Amino acid sequence: MLVQVIIDSENVSVLEFCTRTGGCMKHLLFRRSCGFDVIRTVIDRTPGQFPHVELRHPESAIIVNDIIYCNNGVFYHLDDFDALMDEEVISDYAVCSPRA
Repeated sequence: MLVQVIIDSENVSVLEFCTRTGGCMKHLLFRRSCGFDVIRTVIDRTPGQFPHVELRHPESAIIVNDIIYCNNGVFYHLDDFDALMDEEVISDYAVCSPRA
């Protein structure tokens, strides 16, 4: 079960409640923003374990999780993403579609 929420000092607002583990790279967004490991929790819960959930503060003040879509196009390559990782401008990236 995936639950997306916004929590402030007084309220918990549910944004999404569904049966999935977080499509594409959403699991990274959750881990970085509040410490919750969606994938580990689903794996532990499947055989009946009850995982301990302890939320923590975000890794940084700004967390961005972008997905770039292409309609009727051909994905060829990414430029300079490895250099951005070396310079610690970005923490990671993933290609979710095969290169053409």
